[in-house]
Amino acid sequence: MRGPGVASGVAKLRDSNDDKGTLTQAGSIFGTPRYMSPEQCSAQPVDGRSDLYALGVILYEMLTGRPPFQAEQPLKLLMAHLHEAPEPPSAATDRQVITEEVEQLVLQLLAKEPAHRVQQATELARICNEWAVTLPAAFEGRLGSAEAETLGVRLATGRSEEHTSELQ
Repeated sequence: MRGPGVASGVAKLRDSNDDKGTLTQAGSIFGTPRYMSPEQCSAQPVDGRSDLYALGVILYEMLTGRPPFQAEQPLKLLMAHLHEAPEPPSAATDRQVITEEVEQLVLQLLAKEPAHRVQQATELARICNEWAVTLPAAFEGRLGSAEAETLGVRLATGRSEEHTSELQ
């Protein structure tokens, strides 16, 4: 699997106020700066953990409505991936209830050092399959059904055996 922006390194990067980290500029960089892992930003070797970093960026956006790093210029965005810690997702939004387990996983995926991230997509899939069973109850325990419904969240209670076995 190769995600957004897998590159063997950064070529010449020029300033641009047009794309704000969303598009690759011809002749300037291979990859999408918003989703590039720190090792890609520093022209280090990449592997599947770079893809997991990009997935962490996507999950962060899904939870908060914004990327973990924002900058007007691509170079500044790359520097943020290299040197800044992302704000915890729960602090970055008031629109979501984010469980501690989910927040910790997203932050782990966004770790600067590849060795500190989830190491393989199969490991991430295993975690997600476990959560498909346990998180609805944890969410309900933290928030409660009535409050969840006022936020437009429908809690899945009583998953069917068939659905649970499909996740394994």
